[in-house]
Amino acid sequence: MSETIQSTNAAASSETSFLNRKWKLILFFFAKRAFESRLEGILRAAAGHEGNSLPSGDHHYQLLSTEADSVCTEFAKRWALDVDLLRARIPGLAKLVGLSVPPPTKNYGTLTCVAVVVIPLALFLMGAMAGLVNVGFHLVGGR
Repeated sequence: MSETIQSTNAAASSETSFLNRKWKLILFFFAKRAFESRLEGILRAAAGHEGNSLPSGDHHYQLLSTEADSVCTEFAKRWALDVDLLRARIPGLAKLVGLSVPPPTKNYGTLTCVAVVVIPLALFLMGAMAGLVNVGFHLVGGR
């Protein structure tokens, strides 16, 4: 008789685990849709700012990137997913992160120093070549 009770308990627990898995799949489906909808809104806002010629590194992009990061982290924690893998599968996030970082500034000091040295040197060499051409012209028989 104890064998019968054990077998019915096992059957009930397998049915319960089957139902739990089904409910988890259904919940995951709806949570995934909500997650994708939130990310889509964030990425559309970033595309709208980019369409309005907002420069990269602007505060709006940084806010959107922070919001997208928190949404991804929250979803990954809730469903025990790898956050980096989740971010890697969404190509728009990489572009948003790129837009949130300001472009590197150019070092104009180095460029100015090079220009101060190179321009006079180039003018001197052109003058020297013109002088040599003039001397050659007079040596060959010019006036």
